[in-house]
Amino acid sequence: MQLSIKDSKLAYEGLLRDLAANHELIAPDWTAAVEARLVVNLLISCLPHELRHMLHYRMLGFSWKEAGGFLGISPKQAKTRFYRGVQKAHETLLDNQAKRRYRQERK
Repeated sequence: MQLSIKDSKLAYEGLLRDLAANHELIAPDWTAAVEARLVVNLLISCLPHELRHMLHYRMLGFSWKEAGGFLGISPKQAKTRFYRGVQKAHETLLDNQAKRRYRQERK
């Protein structure tokens, strides 16, 4: 590892492991962010068309009343359908994961 100063500029020459050993990471954990994004995308793909629309309305800042109005249902129905649909999609993902694990163990 070598550290040099030229023209009031600091230059670092060394290996990546030297940088990692000498400096703490301050950026967020990008691998966790990417994994979370993949899970959310997978979960969204398991949602029925109507619930995807509801999710997009909510992401755009519409209230449950407005989201339900677009679909011709009450705000309470919209909220209940949405959360039940997300729960069902989550259970489907977990079930599929268990089936894949079971198939891999049988090989």
